[in-house]
Amino acid sequence: MKTLWQTSEGGSAERDWFDRFTAAEDRLLDKRLVPYDIWTNAAHAQVLHRSGVLSDAEAQTLLKALRGLLHSGLELSYDDEDVHSAVEKQLTGTLGDLGKKIHTARSRNDQVLTDLRLYERERLLDVVRLAGGITERVIAIARKQEGLAFAGITHMQPAMPSSVDAWAMGYADLFLENIRQSESAYHRLNRNPLGSAAGYGAPHFAIDRGLSADLLGFDTVLTPVTAAQLSRGLDELVLADVIGYQLYAAQRLASDLVWMFHPSIGLVKLSDDQTSGSSIMPQKRNPDALELIRGAWHEAAGLQQTIRMMAAGLPSGYHRDLQLLKKATFALTDLAVNTLTALTHCLDGLRFDETACARSVTAEVMATHHANALVKNGMPFRDAYRRTKSDLESGAVTAIDAVLEAYRNPGEPGCPVWPDVDTVMAWTDEAADRIESAKRRCFRTL
Repeated sequence: MKTLWQTSEGGSAERDWFDRFTAAEDRLLDKRLVPYDIWTNAAHAQVLHRSGVLSDAEAQTLLKALRGLLHSGLELSYDDEDVHSAVEKQLTGTLGDLGKKIHTARSRNDQVLTDLRLYERERLLDVVRLAGGITERVIAIARKQEGLAFAGITHMQPAMPSSVDAWAMGYADLFLENIRQSESAYHRLNRNPLGSAAGYGAPHFAIDRGLSADLLGFDTVLTPVTAAQLSRGLDELVLADVIGYQLYAAQRLASDLVWMFHPSIGLVKLSDDQTSGSSIMPQKRNPDALELIRGAWHEAAGLQQTIRMMAAGLPSGYHRDLQLLKKATFALTDLAVNTLTALTHCLDGLRFDETACARSVTAEVMATHHANALVKNGMPFRDAYRRTKSDLESGAVTAIDAVLEAYRNPGEPGCPVWPDVDTVMAWTDEAADRIESAKRRCFRTL
């Protein structure tokens, strides 16, 4: 493989091992960056036109070729070191010397940063949308079975009465707070690195980085050119963290449901599409989907650690080690989308069993209610605590039908406060609209 920037005429056989080691896996990973790299090229062509490097006709010709490449698709071959060389090779092969001009005032270093930011922000929006859908589903469960009481637990032991609405709204709050944090991460990713070149700017050229930011839908320019390479690794870590928060919430929810589904508990019913049988035990219904959702966060934690360590100890500037961030980042975003999609299906097939829930609210679960009632009638709490323990042993404490009537405070069982999910999610629609609008502007006729 001879690269576009290779100047020596040395035999390729001696370099085969080097090409395989440095580019083979990266070339496979770059397949998903193809549309983003074409988009980056289109924005850069317009920047070069504004700076006087390209004439009107040349810019029009390049944009037309890039639009065609976007619609026809591009397959990377063994002769392509990466997506950037593949796109440039196509342009040069089609347009000759004009294609060679596209790499003016840029580097693969700022190209890959830009491609990755375009990819990462869209995957973050995918994850947030899925989290929003999960939030809406748990709220729907809360509304449908509001006030249905069951025994809450601490230390895996019966504790106090909870309810479907209290359980569900706890998770709704968890996912919504993660969505709010994701907005900050999105804006961090949404800064334009294009034009920083190899991290030291583009001497002799007046590069309008604000134009490329607008054409690529970025909020702003990542102005210090040295900050572009310094951001690599840290921005992926921020993305990994906010994705990890959603998967953490998902695994807690899945863990609850696996426990609640156990036949000795039986608080929930699962639809058949989320369980499997046993090859030897005819009676089994295994909550496989929920167990894999529960396990996904642990896999994500390993990927997070890979991302966390990759840039640690590197001096400023670009280093080839940073290429390895792609694999972990892509794996993490794929894991998140697949896991949250699966959880969406699981929630669609979930309902709480009213009989089992009522049966779980035993006398011991009512102990704190009993003690607080004594306190309300004037008894000091510690005396009420001891009296209740004695009453439990004598059978004086019993389960009651109106379990939730004693709760009065917002957010307690039977007293849900419904959040405005649309308001929390509004930024995602605005971000998606801006991305689509930028794509249309970038490929329009000059």
